[in-house]
Amino acid sequence: MAIVSCIKNLLFLLKGRLKSIYIILIIMALGFICDTYANSDCSSVLKNKEKTSKEKVDKLIDCGWDRLNKDVIKAKQCGQRALEDSNLLDYNKGKCAVYQLLGACYYNKGSLDSALLMYDIALEHRIAYGDSIMIYGTYNNLGKVYEKQGKYTLALEHYGNAYNFVTDSQRKARLKSNISTLYKLMGDYDEALAYLNEACIILRKSKNPTHFARCQMNKANIHDLMGDYDKALSLYLESAYTFKTEKDELNLAKVTLNIGEIQRKIGNKEEAIKSYNNALRKYEGLSNLAGIAGAKQNLGIVHKAMGDFPVARNYFTDAVEKWTKVGSKPKQAACWINLGNLSLNELEYDKAKTAFLKADALLPDSSVLKSELYYGLSFALANLGQYEEAFFFQRKREAVKKKVALEITQSRNLEARYQEQKNRFVILEKEKKLAIETNKKEKYFRYALFLGFALLAVLFTWLYHDFENKKKQLLLEKEWIAKEQQVEKLLKDQELLSIRNMLDVQEKERKRIAQDLHDRLGSMLSMVKLHFQKTNESIEQLKQQGREDYIKANKLLDQACDEVRKISHNLVSGVLKNFGLVAALEELKTTIINTGKYDVEFIASQLDDRLSSKHEIAIYRIVQELTSNIMRHAEANEISIQLLRKKSSIHISVEDNGKGFNTKNKANQKGIGLKNIESRLYPLNGSLNIDSVSGRGTSVFIEIPLNTKI
Repeated sequence: MAIVSCIKNLLFLLKGRLKSIYIILIIMALGFICDTYANSDCSSVLKNKEKTSKEKVDKLIDCGWDRLNKDVIKAKQCGQRALEDSNLLDYNKGKCAVYQLLGACYYNKGSLDSALLMYDIALEHRIAYGDSIMIYGTYNNLGKVYEKQGKYTLALEHYGNAYNFVTDSQRKARLKSNISTLYKLMGDYDEALAYLNEACIILRKSKNPTHFARCQMNKANIHDLMGDYDKALSLYLESAYTFKTEKDELNLAKVTLNIGEIQRKIGNKEEAIKSYNNALRKYEGLSNLAGIAGAKQNLGIVHKAMGDFPVARNYFTDAVEKWTKVGSKPKQAACWINLGNLSLNELEYDKAKTAFLKADALLPDSSVLKSELYYGLSFALANLGQYEEAFFFQRKREAVKKKVALEITQSRNLEARYQEQKNRFVILEKEKKLAIETNKKEKYFRYALFLGFALLAVLFTWLYHDFENKKKQLLLEKEWIAKEQQVEKLLKDQELLSIRNMLDVQEKERKRIAQDLHDRLGSMLSMVKLHFQKTNESIEQLKQQGREDYIKANKLLDQACDEVRKISHNLVSGVLKNFGLVAALEELKTTIINTGKYDVEFIASQLDDRLSSKHEIAIYRIVQELTSNIMRHAEANEISIQLLRKKSSIHISVEDNGKGFNTKNKANQKGIGLKNIESRLYPLNGSLNIDSVSGRGTSVFIEIPLNTKI
């Protein structure tokens, strides 16, 4: 009864809010159910053992994309299973999508080299498949990977290739924005603006004003970097109006903060404070920690400029706390420098020293803020009577100033030389025009005469070279025909020799098997027959001796079975030679699994045709060496082996989930048999790449060209 009474009282207190609480609980329950269903659905597809079909492959791919941002490992498992089924079905559309999915998985994990490999294979399949929209997507993803690696030229090349395959205006605008970002990172603001202008023209015609406003805001950012504050402010205000109309609060907060920054730069401090406060309120409403920190830092800067030091200190202190949570060391250091300068203004030299030292610990030696930091620190130390330390940091400041001055001088010298060459070029152009006008007729005559002789010389030279080339071509053709005939004869001789050797080996194997059957198994079976005949002839003595003969016969049969197993094993020992690389690696996989310690995954793609014998033996020994190293050293329980054949090469990857190692430590590399593997790769012109981090497993990638003569 007491419990019922408590519930009634609680319901009475929540009477006005009960409906809202019910709605929230229902939404949470639905979200939990949907997430559980998605997880179970993907798990059921992975565990589904029904016959492989294209529909099953499509389901696996959909599940992989669905889990990509939630569980990368699960997404990768879906992709690998889909790849295996696609290869069995020769399902080209599935292969295109699977390699794209695996590339995205590696990109999200930060394995950029592996992502590039997967995207390259996806691109090859998609070009063969002929889907231009999909080709655009793969080129765009390759551009993103190269941009993340800092390889801006390659990123530009792939974005340009993507543009050739796209027809949709929204995608065109997105690509132009990506290219603009690259030019901005390279410091070429004019090119960046040109591409953004083209993107904005496309987006203005679209039905999504928010995208156009973001493009305008990006243009304003570049105008701000170029010092064109009026243009930047105008574009920011246009963007703010659109974001407010479309109720895009996050972008509205960003553009409001940028408006305040422009107002501060042009001297409108009161307006800047209003804009910063508006942006701060918006970021607080969105719980955006980085935005809150940036707004408070800017408020501290403008209040410091106005001489309101206590208010500025509070803002900088809050900003440091927020930037620490965000993890931005340069922003933290900037706030500490401002706090140090405030302390200097308030004659609190101990606090100034502490603030500057904290900033120094956060900044790299190449930072442009070091000069200001060392000046404030040396000034604080001098006022504290610590002259030796003050002198030390003053010298460091002088070294930084000299470095900056040297860079500025070099830049100015380059600019001066460029201007000098430009002026000289202008003078030369004027002199040239004057000379042309003065001696026009005379030069025309000389040019015509020279041109006539030149044409005659070119004609005779061409006729002579043509005659010589034809003569050389005839000789080369004769030599080529002779070489072809010689090569053809050698190939025929080699083919006949190979056939004879193969027949000899087959005949020897048949004789060995026949001899084993005759000498070992035949004699034992004969003895069994004699024992049973003896039992038949001595039927009267069966009661006394039959049991003993039966036991002897049974033992002989057991021995015969053992002999059959030995003969069978001798036949199977040639799996690699007789059945090929894939069958041999399947046998290796089974052998490792039978130890009971490892889960082994083996995928072979585009290996329906046999490789050369030497290639197959070398690849098998390499994989055998790598798996042996994993079992000896890696402390792993999962092994993944993948073979992907392209037009002129084969890619091998062996991965484990073991303890990993530091690839910079040469001793660790020797521990996994690197020299042994490299000795096998050397005659094949193969390349080896090891990707490993301590505690996160090891991935070994090998590429072997198939046209290498060994």
